[in-house]
This record gives sequence, C-alpha cells and structure tokens, in this order.
Amino acid sequence: MAIVVVAGVVLRFWALGHGHLSIDESYTALAARMPVSDLVHHIDTTDPHPPLSYLIFQPVASLTTSTFWLRFTAALASSAAVVVMGWWQRRRGVGGVAATAVFALSAFQLAYGREMRMYGFLCLGGVVTAWAAERWLDEDRRLWIGVAVVAALGCAFVHATGVIVLVALFAIPLARRDRSAWELRAATALGLVAFAAVWGAHALTWHSETSTYPKASLSWLSIVVNETVAAVPADRWLVLPLIMVGGFLILRRRDASSRVWLILAAAPVAVLYLASARQGVLIPKSLMAYSWGTALAIGAVVGAAWRRSFLLGVAVAALVALVVLPYIHLGVNNDEGSGGLLATLDAQVAPGDAIGVTPIQHDIRDLLHCTGRVLPGTGVTFDDTSVPALELMRVTGETPSGRIWLVSSGEPSSIPGYEPCGPVSDVGGTYHVECLAPTG
Repeated sequence: MAIVVVAGVVLRFWALGHGHLSIDESYTALAARMPVSDLVHHIDTTDPHPPLSYLIFQPVASLTTSTFWLRFTAALASSAAVVVMGWWQRRRGVGGVAATAVFALSAFQLAYGREMRMYGFLCLGGVVTAWAAERWLDEDRRLWIGVAVVAALGCAFVHATGVIVLVALFAIPLARRDRSAWELRAATALGLVAFAAVWGAHALTWHSETSTYPKASLSWLSIVVNETVAAVPADRWLVLPLIMVGGFLILRRRDASSRVWLILAAAPVAVLYLASARQGVLIPKSLMAYSWGTALAIGAVVGAAWRRSFLLGVAVAALVALVVLPYIHLGVNNDEGSGGLLATLDAQVAPGDAIGVTPIQHDIRDLLHCTGRVLPGTGVTFDDTSVPALELMRVTGETPSGRIWLVSSGEPSSIPGYEPCGPVSDVGGTYHVECLAPTG
C-alpha cells in the first residue's frame, strides 16, 4: 500500500511545471491575482463556481508566474487525497490496494488533480467526506461528524456541483432517530445554511446559455463514467462492467461502506445525469468529488476475484492494470489545447504582427495575457482596433505589420478589408489559427 501511495504522490509532482497553463488555468491565475473584493465580484459575474479555490491559490499567484508553483497547491491537495484513500483502504486486503492504485495512478486523477483549478480540492473533500462518514457509521463519534461536514462544505465552496456532497451527507443516517443521527443532520443543515447565506443567490441565479456539453443520454453517461479512469472511450466496454460488478459487490455487503458508496458516490452521479437533461452539467471533471467511488468499485472486483482464486485474482488485476497503467502519461502530460495554440503562435507570429480574438473568447485572451508573451522573450499589450468584433494584442515595441493571427473556434472568419495570408492551423480542441493580411 505504501508503495502505491508514494507512486501516486510522486506522479502528481512529476514534471508539474512542464508545458503551458491550460485556458481554464489561465483564468484561475488571473483571477487569483486580484484583490479579494475584486476577485469575489469577478467570480460572481463570470464563473458558475464559488470563489474558495481562487482564494486558496491567491497567496502563490500573487508572488509568482511559475507554472510549477501555480499548480503546486492543487497537486498537494490531490496528493493528500491519495494519502487519505490509502489510509482508509489499508486494512481491506488486495481489494483495498487495488482501489488505492486506481485512485492514485489513473490518468483522470493525474490530469485534473494537478491543474491550477479546484479539482484537487474537490477530490480531497470528496474522499475525506466519504471516509469520515463511514467512520461515523462505525463509531458514532462527533469528531467524524465535524470532519465530514467541513469536508463536504469545502466541496460546496470550490465547485458548483460540490454542494451535492453536502446534500447527500444529510441522507447518511437514513431512518435512524438516535441522538447521533440528529447531530449529523443538524450539522449538515447548518452547513447548507452557511452555503446558502454566502453563495446561495449566485447558485440559484447562474445559468449559462453557451454550454457546449452534451445533455443527458446513456451513451454520454457511459463516456463520462469511463473517463473517471482515463479519457479512452474504447475502454468503456471494459471499465463500465468492472464498475457495475464492483458496485453490486459493494452494495451486497449491506454495511457502512456500501451505504457510503451508494449515497456519496452513485447517487450524486445519478443526480447530475438527471440535471443534465436541462443543461449539460455532467462532464468528467464534475465527478471529481465522487470519483473515489469508481476506484472502490474496481477494487471490490479485484478483491472478490482474489478471494475466489489466486489465478482469477491475477487475471482481473492484470485487466485493471491494462486500463490504468498505459495511460499514466496522458494524465501527466495533459494538454487541453493551450499547448498547441501557444506553440503555433510562437512559431508563426512575427514581430509587429497582432493576435486577434473575438470579445466572447475571454478565455483565449486570458491565456495570452497570463503567459505574458506571444513570442519567446516578448510581451503583449492590448490595442484598440477598427476591425469589427476583434480585440488585438500586439507585440510590444514593434512597428505594426498589419497582419493578424486570428484565434477562433468554428469556421474560418471573414473580416472586411483582410484576406487569408496562409493556411488555417488546427491547434487542438475546437480552436484554430488563421493568418489575415490587409487586402492589396
């Protein structure tokens, strides 16, 4: 178990400063550098998520632009989640080791747990809530009520879907009427009141008209759940049966662990699936607080097979290794499109050229502004322009060349007075870069 935990922690810091911040990370970095009052107002008007994670990042973001240090806090939280998972599963034999290994080494955990975003904190809060809830069911101690509620409240204040953890925690006692059960309900209710008082108005009024995520369908659900191991859709025919069989094995125990898995892992995924019928909220990252459930389900299958026979256990463990280990590099080298975009601009933009983005693409603008350059060693400044619906960023101190490198998503754009001056470069994700020059 210790080897697995150490490997998971090492991988979370491995090449942490390599590459570029993603588009979303750049938004986080810029927001975290704002004064607290400006930060909270900015998040309230531009982001569906609460501001706690941005406040946590603020001390580091205000001191450095180093990619390593900007991501360090999230990687630390994600590493702490691995340690908690290992401690939680340490006495559960081969199944516990397998569950911890999936959690520590899966590409999903490595990709999002290391980002300068809220997912490392969301992961830690989800695991601690589940572990503490199980300990409370076994021991009825107030300590575990406090730990569970604080961890669940942390989830609620770092991510829009995190409040589901807090609501689900209220159901852990089920129909129990003893004093300890009422104490847990009361503490959870106080947590919900605190969240409602601080961020409830925002949560109730926020609505995105531009969500590009798919709405509810069983096919999409299978893809999203599969990605809690790795973003390899072809593997879902192996991963999903493992999760379903593991869930059945867990629920069959009818003990504290089965109740926790059902209420704090399976039920929230079902809630998000139903909610996505109205708006696309079911995406892999939104399952970070519940992804420990995937690891426990897969670990349950390995443990059951191992108890039945040594050879069967080895075979199932090898199958799990096949859907986890080959994709570790995808998690460590995760790039959500920003790397290709910046590399293309570095290679093609010449001194005096401008980079153009449409006003609605504030994420691209934030990315370029956060990196502080469009060519190695040079800065960028914002510049007004008469070109309709464009914001230009021009290399500082250079005479304008007239050329614009337009970053866009969708079909290549037509701008009056400009014509293409080179091929359209696909830079990954939904983005491409095209060169435009003044006509004549």
